[in-house]
Amino acid sequence: TETKFWKAEEEKLSTIGRQLVSSYNRVSEKLKVQADLLNTDLNVIKKTQLETALFDYTKPIHEENEEIGVGFFIYGDDFNRPLAVQESKSKDSEKIRVVFPIYENGEKAGFVWVEEPKDLVLSEIESLKAKERNIILVVLLISGILAIYISLMFVKKVTIIKTGLENLKSDLSYKLPVMSGEIGEISRAINDLSTSLLVSRSNSEKILETIASGVLIVSRDGTVKEFNRACEELLGVRKKDVIGKDYTLFPHLKEIVESVKGGGRFREKKIKVGGNEKIFHIFSTPFNGDDLLISVEDVTEEVKLLEEKRRTEALKTLGMFTTGVAHEIRNPLTSIKGFAQILEKKLEGKGGDEERYIKTILSEVRRLENILRDLLMYGRPSPPNKIMTNISKAIKDSLSLLNEKLKEKNIKVEIDFEYDPRFSFDPKQMEQVFINLILNAIDASEFNSKIIIRTKRAQNGILIEVKDFGFGIKEEDREKIFMPFFTTKEKGTGLGLPISQKIVEMHDGKIWFNSNKDGTTFFVYIPIK
Repeated sequence: TETKFWKAEEEKLSTIGRQLVSSYNRVSEKLKVQADLLNTDLNVIKKTQLETALFDYTKPIHEENEEIGVGFFIYGDDFNRPLAVQESKSKDSEKIRVVFPIYENGEKAGFVWVEEPKDLVLSEIESLKAKERNIILVVLLISGILAIYISLMFVKKVTIIKTGLENLKSDLSYKLPVMSGEIGEISRAINDLSTSLLVSRSNSEKILETIASGVLIVSRDGTVKEFNRACEELLGVRKKDVIGKDYTLFPHLKEIVESVKGGGRFREKKIKVGGNEKIFHIFSTPFNGDDLLISVEDVTEEVKLLEEKRRTEALKTLGMFTTGVAHEIRNPLTSIKGFAQILEKKLEGKGGDEERYIKTILSEVRRLENILRDLLMYGRPSPPNKIMTNISKAIKDSLSLLNEKLKEKNIKVEIDFEYDPRFSFDPKQMEQVFINLILNAIDASEFNSKIIIRTKRAQNGILIEVKDFGFGIKEEDREKIFMPFFTTKEKGTGLGLPISQKIVEMHDGKIWFNSNKDGTTFFVYIPIK
């Protein structure tokens, strides 16, 4: 049956995966022994010999069945990439994949994957459906022969049988009435066959419904013939609304079908579903003659993770660059400041433009020093100097430093230390975070406004909220808010929030915000270990 076939396929891939995990463990143990004998670092041995040793296990599997793809992915600074990969013969086909984790010393060291083209499984399912149609045709043929044979004596019963068979074409759940004699045996046999076909079709549909990827079948004239549950969830369209309809009546379906209908088996497509933009991998292949089988997979999160990784690498490079620039500027800036201070003393009390110019120079030098300090803090932050203390003290110290700025706009601060445990963190670094957040709140607030600061218990940690009642952050600025050098302030450096984010992350925490027309709330979560 289809269920047994599906389970057998799954067990086959799982067996291969478990064998490869065992193979990796054996290879790893051998390399450990070799490293001990040679008194060599295990990572050095692995770097030169691991992939070659693993090929001895993946290659025979692929040679036995070229449709099977296998490989390892090993974590770590020396690897963090696929090893001993044997790709499936059908490279462009979408795959059914089984993944098994690899553990070393109780920690996850990587994983093994085994994959097989999905269209092979779908073809088997369609083959089963074809068998169903053939059985129906056979039943119709038998009924025709029987009708000729007994037409003179059993016209009424034969008519009942024929009517029932016609109904079975569109409804396999239809049952022929119970009759006596040989005709009764025939009716019972047909009922048994229809029940078997119904179960068979139900199993096929269950397989299709349990596939994680969306699957739809479109006929040559554009009629939607199949539409599984995953498609419903991905596209927000109900199966009962699309089956038997033209795909062009549904905007999301139209985008998907027409992206692959004009040619090409694989496409990546961005589609807005329910107000959110999603990224789909779309695969198509001719099916059952003139039909088109299309597989749809949501890869939005995978693409976002890849983009985040690239962004992190770019920011790391930028940090190194800014650190170098800051060091190069600091020495001549120190000289400028020193000479300006000498001139200031000589011109002190004399008045005139020269004294005013010197004061302007020194003011701008101090501003440059603050920018350089931020650049160095962002590019090469110091590791946290953690001590046992309360977060409330860091918040109060930050407010003391900003007291004059709060008075300038007559802003009141409401504090609610609902949760204030002693735990280990760097108070100076966290004070810098709160200064940046409160400064932003002050800048966003109107005169005679207020700022609310709360601390709450969070899962295994503490949550700090800093809320203002300004006009909120513009929609187009929200994705850039933590990017270095992005600022909407005339004299801002654009480093306050990126530095705060780095400090929080060095404490294994997270920082995020919610913003609307009624104000902005920044959230800082710090785990308590």
